[in-house]
Amino acid sequence: MARIIEEFRQFAVQGNVMGLAVGVIIGGAFSGIVSSVVKDLIMPVVGVVTGGLDFSNRFIRIGPIPATFQGNPDSYKALQAAGVSATN
Repeated sequence: MARIIEEFRQFAVQGNVMGLAVGVIIGGAFSGIVSSVVKDLIMPVVGVVTGGLDFSNRFIRIGPIPATFQGNPDSYKALQAAGVSATN
C-alpha cells in the first residue's frame, strides 16, 4: 500500500494531476462563456432574422408522454417534471 501512495505522489509531483485540474477548470469556464455567447449574442440575432421567433420555449419531445400526465404537453418544464425525455 505504501508503494502505491509513493507512486501516486511521484505522479502528482510530475505535474500530470495539476495539468488535469487546470484543464478541468478552464473547460468549465469555457463552457460558461460559450453558453453566454450563444444565449446573449447569437440567439437574439437569429430571432431578429427569423421574424421575432422566441426559441426559449422550443423543444423536441423524444420520449412518450405517460398516460398519467396531467400538465400542459406544450410546456418543456411540465414535461421535464414528469420525466419525459425532451431536448431544447
